Amino acid sequence: MNKINRIGFQFSLISMLIAIVFTQLNAIDGQNTTEKDPVDWPNIHSNVFTDFNKNITSPQIDKEAIHPFAIVIGNCYIGKMVFVAPTAVCRADEGTPIQIGDFSNVQDGVVLHGLETTQGGKFVDNRRFNIEGDRILANNSEYREGFSVFIGDRTSLAHNSMVHGPAWIGNDTFVGMKSFDF
Repeated sequence: MNKINRIGFQFSLISMLIAIVFTQLNAIDGQNTTEKDPVDWPNIHSNVFTDFNKNITSPQIDKEAIHPFAIVIGNCYIGKMVFVAPTAVCRADEGTPIQIGDFSNVQDGVVLHGLETTQGGKFVDNRRFNIEGDRILANNSEYREGFSVFIGDRTSLAHNSMVHGPAWIGNDTFVGMKSFDF
């Protein structure tokens, strides 16, 4: 592992530990976010019906993952012990679905979004990835299970970075501040 990757991995671990400590401190103070289901928050809701996405889908979120000032729309899956910071946006309305793996963190100002994965009710070639990171053709049976944006486990998306699908970011990855990944 080269020095830059090692530093990025160490930063991801530190970020993950901070998120865990933050969650535990809130639980000790009696402010655990599980007291209110985040799906009931006004910043977390299904996508709207459009000509490019007629499937109305609500996010799937671990209850301790989302800050009240983060925004999550549509077909987003956010794993366990993920920290989604204030002003971060996961918008799965055009490019769907978006997955953020377990123990990852999405810092302030991060935007996750993707190009349309369907047009005229038909799948669009190469707009989704499988879990291994291979692009999928529209006629492939894997397409329905693919991802417009895939963020692996233990991955850190630093402040103001943008991930615009189709995009695949693997496990144990650090995406630097103000980076653009597509």
